Amino acid sequence: MIAWAIRSAQRANIFERIIVSTDDLEIAQVATKFGADVPFLRPLELAQDNSLQIDTILHALDFLMSELDPIHSVTLLQPTSPFRTSLDCQNAINTFRRGNGRTVISVCNYSHVHSSNLYSGELELLRPTLATKLEGTLRQTFPTSWWRNGAFYVFSPSELIERKVLYTDEIVGFEMPIWQSHNIDEVSDLSNAEYALGDMRLGDLMRNLFSQNVYI
Repeated sequence: MIAWAIRSAQRANIFERIIVSTDDLEIAQVATKFGADVPFLRPLELAQDNSLQIDTILHALDFLMSELDPIHSVTLLQPTSPFRTSLDCQNAINTFRRGNGRTVISVCNYSHVHSSNLYSGELELLRPTLATKLEGTLRQTFPTSWWRNGAFYVFSPSELIERKVLYTDEIVGFEMPIWQSHNIDEVSDLSNAEYALGDMRLGDLMRNLFSQNVYI
């Protein structure tokens, strides 16, 4: 999954530097093999189950600011959302540039799963997750909803440093299709993503990213 993120970033030819932050030597070796920089190992206190992503990003940014000046944007490519293309990388950065420094996140249209259809609790006693007057109305009348798919986060360095938050008050969405929006958090997610590679579009993406000569 690290390799997918690295290759898409490399072939976008839009990033000044591609950094992998990890505390794991094996991951660091794989990242280096595929051409990314691993200039430091992440401190153990930032590599715990309850560690916050913002702290990891700030740690990497602090390191980079001693070597790169100025830094115009910081892009997070989560390896657990692997199905991005190099063209997606380019378009996400261009979306950020047009957004006057507002955070950009990648999303896919998830209007078919509206909050009025969600319930919490045990099966013996379900309760609506969100009380809404839309319950029981036609699906076509629901407002558009978006799911953050984790493929892209593009930040303003000044916002990250000054506010120490991942998101600005106003967020710009970068739309991706649902077939690219696989988020791998569990073993079953990985199996589903591997199965999805049977999709001709994802199969072509894999071949293009890992071909020695083909760029997309």
